[in-house]
Amino acid sequence: MKITPKNIVHTILEIYKENPADSNSFSLGLKSFLEKKNMMYMLPAIIREFSVAEKKELIKNTCTITLADSMHKELFSKDLASKIVSTSVDSVEYKIDSNIVGGFIAEYNFLEYDASVKSSLESLRQHLLEKALSSSNSL
Repeated sequence: MKITPKNIVHTILEIYKENPADSNSFSLGLKSFLEKKNMMYMLPAIIREFSVAEKKELIKNTCTITLADSMHKELFSKDLASKIVSTSVDSVEYKIDSNIVGGFIAEYNFLEYDASVKSSLESLRQHLLEKALSSSNSL
């Protein structure tokens, strides 16, 4: 496949759909790739392609809400989703993922707002591990 700004943007959008939480690494990875291939000259065209993709609604004005179960689906209206992501959204899509235990994850374009119980527990676990390690190092 020929490397064109359009192909790069399409690939990035496909990868992003599978892992939206990692958008920062996409930017760094793209920069590294372009530098390694001596293709930094393509960056303005890539930015224009993102703009075109947005206009074609490849990047939809949709907020995706992930919930642990479908019981609370009606709580997340378009208005609430707009408040969560701080911008107006046209529609809300719902996903059910029992692995998040509770709470919600809101995804909008390249942003993710993770207010899940799983995420909170993971943060607590990380904090406790860091405390335990710092305590053992000071002995």
